[in-house]
Amino acid sequence: STQTCLTQMLEVTMNNFTYTANNVPIDRPTSPVVIAATPARITVATSTTTSRRQTTGTGGTIITLSGRGFVESSAAKCRFTMDPNTGDSIDLPATYVSPVLYQCTLPPSYGRVTRPGSAIRFASDGQVFTGTTATFSAAGAAAGIAITPPFVRNASGPYVTFHPPV
Repeated sequence: STQTCLTQMLEVTMNNFTYTANNVPIDRPTSPVVIAATPARITVATSTTTSRRQTTGTGGTIITLSGRGFVESSAAKCRFTMDPNTGDSIDLPATYVSPVLYQCTLPPSYGRVTRPGSAIRFASDGQVFTGTTATFSAAGAAAGIAITPPFVRNASGPYVTFHPPV
């Protein structure tokens, strides 16, 4: 329908210089708007894997994207950008819930922590990702932190120490 699709003209090039002049129309879904991810933060067991990859899996953590303009598509994907500085990301299949909700499932083996500024993008066709993003972060469990002393008997209060010292 004209409410959910945008007609664009398709031209082809083999050399990035000369294009066909056929003006073949194609209908593409209009780009949805991503507003938020729930949960927006998860805790994971850490991993050192850094390459961009595509993965599938059952189980794991379900992340629900809310927004508007979602259409049902078997090709839909979520792109979790782990490090905005390097572009390191993971693409996962997305499941349609409603015109305002889609879900992506992180595989049970997922163990990546994210860098500040990490986010999720969405693509109805699995190729062209939204310009809007939802903030998302994955953090490892806290380690090397101790509250000393554990019981305070005076007014000085506890203090935090890092083991090993940072």
